[in-house]
Amino acid sequence: MSSKLGVQNIAHTNGTNAMTVSSGGAIALTSPLPVSSGGTGHNAIIAFACRANKASSGDESIQGDIVFNNVQTNVGNGYNNSNGRFTAPVAGTYFFTFHAITASSGTAMLASGSALVGYFKKNGADAGFGKIYSQIVANSHANISISMVITLAQNDYIQVHISDNYIYSSQSQNYNQFSGHLIGVS
Repeated sequence: MSSKLGVQNIAHTNGTNAMTVSSGGAIALTSPLPVSSGGTGHNAIIAFACRANKASSGDESIQGDIVFNNVQTNVGNGYNNSNGRFTAPVAGTYFFTFHAITASSGTAMLASGSALVGYFKKNGADAGFGKIYSQIVANSHANISISMVITLAQNDYIQVHISDNYIYSSQSQNYNQFSGHLIGVS
């Protein structure tokens, strides 16, 4: 035997709505659940996913501070596609990931013996979160990736930096991606 409670809103005894149940069954907090109660301190999801695509036809190799100009998801508006930075809207612990394939300066494959180095930068500097290092053993595009859990203060920012060699960018293909989301507030 099962029981069913049919409600649209769940409220405090003082009349303040805390949750709303949509007709599809999704639950939304109408006010933030405090950190002291196990919540995040806000009711918004913070998540982004983006990739670097060449604006015109063809392919290109990119390095330095990577600007991921094609944004697929930007819930909470933390990612800025003009400077390549994710800026934390709230203090908390975030998960970030980056993946790409390597390329030479002319978008061909890297030569044997070449290496690619990259890392996450926090507030414009390498904060020592770990590095991507890929040693190429033959003429090929190597897959590279890095994932990190990083604690940020509000308005700290994270970006991807490729310091040696290049990653591959194409107008029509998704060869690279930078993404992240809030795990919980500090």
